[in-house]
Amino acid sequence: MTKDQFYEELDSRFDARQHPEEIMRWLKDVYEQSQGGGDVHIACTSELAAFCRSISEYQDSVKYYEEVLEALRPTFGESSFEYAVTVNNLAGTYRQMGKMQRSEKLFLKAKKLFENCNGEKHFLYASVLNNLGLLCMDTQREEEGLELMEQSMAILDELGGHEEDVATGLLNQAYYYAGKAQDEKAMSLLMKSIRLFTSLAYENPHVISAKMLYGQLLSRSGNEKEATECLLLVLEEIRAVFGKNKDYCTTLQILARICRKYGRIEEAQGYEDEAYHLLDQMQESN
Repeated sequence: MTKDQFYEELDSRFDARQHPEEIMRWLKDVYEQSQGGGDVHIACTSELAAFCRSISEYQDSVKYYEEVLEALRPTFGESSFEYAVTVNNLAGTYRQMGKMQRSEKLFLKAKKLFENCNGEKHFLYASVLNNLGLLCMDTQREEEGLELMEQSMAILDELGGHEEDVATGLLNQAYYYAGKAQDEKAMSLLMKSIRLFTSLAYENPHVISAKMLYGQLLSRSGNEKEATECLLLVLEEIRAVFGKNKDYCTTLQILARICRKYGRIEEAQGYEDEAYHLLDQMQESN
C-alpha cells in the first residue's frame, strides 16, 4: 500500500459512514502492518492520533502524535515544516484535554517553527494562528483570540482558495460573537461558514460544530422546536461519525438547557444524566 492508496481507502471509509469502531480497527491493522516505518506508517499513525482525538480518546492521541514526532526526527529534523505540523496537531489534543499551558507552549513552538521555515504565508501557519485564537478564547483572552483569528483569515484571503480553512475560521469567529451575545453577527458569519462547507466535495467534520451553534442561536431567538430538532440531528450525526464523544456530551448539555428554559424538566434531566455518565467514563479513560 502506498500513502496515496492509504488516504483513498481512509476517505472511502469515512464517505461510507463506517462505524467508528470499524475505522479504528482498520487504522490499527494498517498501523501494525506498516511497522517497518516509511511514509505509510507515519501517515497512518498521524491519522490514528487525529481519530483518537475525534472520539475523545486523548491519551492515545498524545501517544500516537509523539510517535509521529519520533519518526520525523531522523528524516526531517526538529526544525522542519513536517515536524511543525505535528507539533500543531499535538497542541490541539492538549487543548481538547483542557491542558492549556501545555497546549499553548506547543502552539507557540509550532508557530516559531513555521516562521523559521518561511512558512508565514502558508495555510497551515494560518491554522496555527487560528488554533492559538481558540485557546485564547478558552482562557478568557477573547480579544487576543479574535485578533489572532483575524490574522489567520487575512493570510487565507491573501492566498486565495482554501475554502475549508476559511469556513472553519468563519465558524470560530461566529462562536466568538455568539459568546458576546452578538447573535445577529454570529448568525451572519455562521451562515457564510455553512455555505462554504456545503460547497465542498466532501463533508467536513466541522459542519457538525456549525450545526450545533446554529441550534443554540435558534434557541436564543425563541425557535424552541426548530432548535431541538436541529440538535437532535446533531446528536445522531456525531454518534454515527465519531461515537459518543465530548461534542456529543456538549450537545446533550445544550439540549438540557433548552428543555429547562421551556419547562421540560424531566427531559432535561435525562439529557444531563447521560452527559454526566459519559463524561465520567471519558475522565476515567483519560
